[in-house]
Formats: sequence, structure tokens, C-alpha cells
Amino acid sequence: MQVATAVRSTANHHHRTSNQDLALLEALLDSFSRAVIVCDRAGNVEYSNQAAQQKLNPGLLDISIGHAGTANGVRFQRAVRALRTTAAQSQRLKLQTADRVCVFRVDFLDDQQRWLRLVSCDGGANASQALALAAEQYQFTPAEMDIARHLLHGRSSAEIAALRCSSRETVRSQIKSLLQKTGVHRQAALIALLGGY
Repeated sequence: MQVATAVRSTANHHHRTSNQDLALLEALLDSFSRAVIVCDRAGNVEYSNQAAQQKLNPGLLDISIGHAGTANGVRFQRAVRALRTTAAQSQRLKLQTADRVCVFRVDFLDDQQRWLRLVSCDGGANASQALALAAEQYQFTPAEMDIARHLLHGRSSAEIAALRCSSRETVRSQIKSLLQKTGVHRQAALIALLGGY
């Protein structure tokens, strides 16, 4: 109730500057426990509240969420396309950092569809803990768990091989083993399964 009164008070006092109004709005958004991000259609972050800055890697917020060539960028652009084709329906977006997966509800803030609002739907599940649960359930070896971690970060088998100083064939063999243990037939399904834990 106090927040609504403060906002009405700000709207009714014409002598306040727009900077003061903006500061009040930012303080209000910072008080939310859910992460809130405002960005343009390209994913360039214009604003993020304190909860978003705590949940997400600051590096992710400093660059474009829609950065081409990244798994987050691909998912972001897919969500924007879906929003533009399904009028007034919000979309879900999963953003992943080194140790977290956060799911956001995404919708447009304006009628011209220039600005997007991302509001977290979850508490930001710890990806390492989630992967540990999957590894226990499916009995991954330590090497398979490492491969799965790299896959969840959007790395290709060639990138994983280079990072692990092993051959691409070894990495492919370990991915094949992960597929067999989890009972899925495609790498994309494996990533979706592990990302859902």
C-alpha cells in the first residue's frame, strides 16, 4: 500500500524531475524478489534490478542477451519471434550462466514491440546441483558428467574435445553413452532433459 501511495504521490507532484521519478521506479523494481530485466528486441539490456544482478552473471547482463551464436541468444531470439506471432501471449525463456539456470516469462512492454520485460519464474535453480541429481539417477561417470556440463553450456563436441585435451571421437563416444543411459536419441533431447532437472 505504501508503494502505491508513493507512486501516486510522484505522479501528482509536477515539481519533481523525471530523474527523481526514474530513481523511485528503480527503487521500486529493486524491492522485488524476482529478477526483472528490460531489454530491446535485440536483447540489449537497458535495466536489470538487484535480484537479476544477483541471479545472473554480470557478464551476461553487460552484453546482449540475444548475442548471436550463443545458446542464450538462440533461445532469446526464438522467444521474441514466438511473441511477435502469438499476440499477447507471454513466452518462457531459459537463460544459463556458468552455474545457474533461470527461467523467465517474457512479454512486450509497449504496443510497438520495441521493449521486452523478462521476469523470473523460478528461484534460479543451481545447474551444478541439478546436473548432480541427473548424474546420480543415470549413473554418469565423472567424464560423462563433465561432458554433460559442457553440453549444457552450449559447447560443441569439437570445443569440448579441445577443452578436455581429448579427441573428438572420445567426446562423441561419451555423448553416445549419455544418450544410451538417459534413453534419448538426440543430443538436443539430452540437453533439454538435463536442463530440466
